[in-house]
Amino acid sequence: MESTADLGLFLKNQNHIFALNFRDGPCEKREKMEGILLISHGEMAPGMLDSARMFFGDEIPQLEAVSLKMDMTPEAFLQNLKEGMMKVDTGEGVLVFADLLGGTPANLSAQVLSDNVRVVTGLSMTMLLEALAARMAGVVDLSSLMETGKNGIVCLNKLMAQKQKEREERAAKERPGKNSPQQRTESETVLTGESREI
Repeated sequence: MESTADLGLFLKNQNHIFALNFRDGPCEKREKMEGILLISHGEMAPGMLDSARMFFGDEIPQLEAVSLKMDMTPEAFLQNLKEGMMKVDTGEGVLVFADLLGGTPANLSAQVLSDNVRVVTGLSMTMLLEALAARMAGVVDLSSLMETGKNGIVCLNKLMAQKQKEREERAAKERPGKNSPQQRTESETVLTGESREI
């Protein structure tokens, strides 16, 4: 069984799973950068914002979260959504991550769609971290972002089983086989009483 350290290194090296550029220390602000707004039912959005700080530091510029509370009206949430967008938008537009396609937060975000406001549903930690890293390098490509989100959904049991299988196959190739030069030489020594090159 692989240790958690081995697992972490393995996942980190899988570019198709995490195409991330994690930074040590605070997340620096570019001169022009698209704002990111997280919206969700309950505390999912604020929780993901808090988790992102573990990777990008406590002060992540132009990143906010808005929650739909149990007793909140759609009108109140929409107002909070608009205020959140204003906080993160410095003129480069806003990328809104909604938790659920067809849910109230996503449905209400449709009212603020524009050329400068992009909404992506199915918010995941993989997508958020990818977006934060990508916007520091330039424009966030949605096609790449969503593909990264899909590739981040895996069955860890199968992933680890595949890794173990690959290791066993490599080990089998590295072991001397019955037709290897070394084994053939040893066999001829036994039969002839002398060793010679094959």
